Amino acid sequence: MTITGVVNGASFLPAIAASSWITILGTKLSSTTRSWSNSDFVGSNLPTQLDGVSATVNGIPAYVYFISPGQLNVLAPDDNTTGPVQVQVKNSLGTAGAFTVAEAAFTPAFFLLTSKYPAAVHVTGVPVGTAGLIPGGNFSPATTGETIEMFGTGFGPGNPPSPAGTILGAPVYLANLVTVTIGGLPAQVPFAGLTGNGLVQLNVTVPPGVPTGDAQIIATVSGATTQSNLFLTVQSLQPQIVQGTLDVVTSSTCSVAGWARDPQNTAPIQVQIYRDGDTASGTFIASFTANLLRSDLPFSDQNHGFNQTFAANPLPADGKNHAILAYGVRS
Repeated sequence: MTITGVVNGASFLPAIAASSWITILGTKLSSTTRSWSNSDFVGSNLPTQLDGVSATVNGIPAYVYFISPGQLNVLAPDDNTTGPVQVQVKNSLGTAGAFTVAEAAFTPAFFLLTSKYPAAVHVTGVPVGTAGLIPGGNFSPATTGETIEMFGTGFGPGNPPSPAGTILGAPVYLANLVTVTIGGLPAQVPFAGLTGNGLVQLNVTVPPGVPTGDAQIIATVSGATTQSNLFLTVQSLQPQIVQGTLDVVTSSTCSVAGWARDPQNTAPIQVQIYRDGDTASGTFIASFTANLLRSDLPFSDQNHGFNQTFAANPLPADGKNHAILAYGVRS
């Protein structure tokens, strides 16, 4: 019997927190495969072993939800320790060699539908996502202004605190403030709390300014953030305008740089550059496609950058100030 890894039970990243769900990976961890059932509980106490398989974190018994030869899913016990801790597993074969993992006060993570999309549902229970995200599933996008429910672990204790090993009788608010951004915009969080042992629910309202498409979502608690590169599929109920910025205008090299994106059609679009006025009153300079990778954009489609150098300086050498304007052109 060998432990090969201990990770957050939602993100599968190698850091854990007390009273949160964790996954223990290895070989010969159990001779059976099953989850806990009602008969495994003693009163309101969560089981600390299934079929003789048990685990400890920092020497404290964990609460065993699922066992299999290669994976255990357990609820880490209450513990104020931060830093390296040892995880051990015991079964009929004996005790596995201790595995050292970092324990932190907060390791927030969303449970996942896929590697890209976190688990989220509408208040009706229908999962949030693009149609056909998972074969046979009934998915629909979140709409701007809608409040959806998301699920995670590792967001810290509740207020009032509740023992990790005793069945949570009713939802409790988290003790620490949780903030969420969607597409880089701050979202309201009407509820952030524990709805089950180690299970955090966030009720999140999609900001009205989020465009149609996949928008990056990040939750933060006490400076710790959820997984990077997770996205929420959004359908905006507002009229969509072309997005973008003109980041750099360099007269010495006759160049412009920035990005432009049509939220209604994520294919690259044309950008037109004008001097000293808009498309009606300015002087047309050039047109080109914004199709360069911009990894800093908070979208899953990021090929909307431009960095264009002109053969001749479009600014007259008259000693005056001139304005350069960029317009994204919808197809």
